[in-house]
Amino acid sequence: MPFRKRDGVRYFEKKELLSRKYLPKEREAQYLALCPLCTAKYEEFVIIDDAVMAELWKEIVSAERYAKKIKAMMKIRQISVACPELFDK
Repeated sequence: MPFRKRDGVRYFEKKELLSRKYLPKEREAQYLALCPLCTAKYEEFVIIDDAVMAELWKEIVSAERYAKKIKAMMKIRQISVACPELFDK
């Protein structure tokens, strides 16, 4: 979790969720804000292991498809969402 430095500013390290192989376009939403320890763990156990990266990509894609289905069902039933940008691409 990011922490506050002595001057009150939050400190975190920015890390891309997936490599360019999986997300070729750069977007703000594909970055994580991690503490230094979590950044090191993410680099060591996720980024350098292509099998783990592929599994993470599959999970994200399936979740995205699920979110689109939910959005479509809500539209059919005329249900509004408090935060529609959660579902927007």
